[in-house]
Amino acid sequence: MYQKLILSGLVAGTLVACGTLNTTNGIVAIGQDMYMINGSVYLSNYDSAMKARFFQQAAQFCTDRTRVMVPANTSNVDTKLGESSAKELQFYCLLDSDPRLRQ
Repeated sequence: MYQKLILSGLVAGTLVACGTLNTTNGIVAIGQDMYMINGSVYLSNYDSAMKARFFQQAAQFCTDRTRVMVPANTSNVDTKLGESSAKELQFYCLLDSDPRLRQ
C-alpha cells in the first residue's frame, strides 16, 4: 500500500514537472495576415515536440478563421545546458483564393 502511494506521488510529480517544461506566449499578429507564436523550452529533448505543437496551434488558428496556414519563418535560440531555449514560428493565414498560395 505504502509503495503504491509513493509511486502515485512520483507519477503525479513527474506529470506536473512535464507541464512546466515549456511555455508558450500565444499567437500575436505581426503584419497583414502574418502571425507569430513563440515560447521557451527547458529541456532540449522537447525542442521538436514544442515546434510540432507550434505548427499544430498555427494550423488550428488559421482553420478557425477558415484560412490556410503557410509557414514563413522559424527560429531557434539555443542556450547552454540548464537554461531554456527560445523557439519562434512566423506564419501566414491566407484565404484559399490568395495568389500567394500558388507561389
